[in-house]
Amino acid sequence: MGVLTSDMTRLCTEISGLRGARKALINDLMRVTKDRRNAVAAMQAGFRKSHAEMARRTRASRRAFISSLKPIVTAIRQRIADLRTEFAKDIAGAHRAWFGATPAERRQMELEKRRRAEAEERARREEEEEEEEGEPPPTGPRRRRRRR
Repeated sequence: MGVLTSDMTRLCTEISGLRGARKALINDLMRVTKDRRNAVAAMQAGFRKSHAEMARRTRASRRAFISSLKPIVTAIRQRIADLRTEFAKDIAGAHRAWFGATPAERRQMELEKRRRAEAEERARREEEEEEEEGEPPPTGPRRRRRRR
């Protein structure tokens, strides 16, 4: 055999060997890729499961926190409403002290005074009518007293 023939034989053997190695590498890459995909899918499933469990726990925790917070917020709101009422009364009192009663308060006082006067007048009239019922009417014919 000549040098060319031996070189060609060696080249053919190397090509065949490298082809087998390339096929093995491709098969290896496919197997590793498949294994990685499975591992990633399992890891993602674990993440989903962990996330769902964490969501359940935090939801329960939030609900407990909110339910314990509601009475506190209600009490604070009531206290604020009470303080606002007190401040409004204080400001109204200071306004009355500096400027006198407001027009609405004056109208209310006049209305109450008028109602009180009407009630007193009604009571006086009723009292007079009761007194008059016990006495004979001053006008009209006089009654004669019976003799016994």
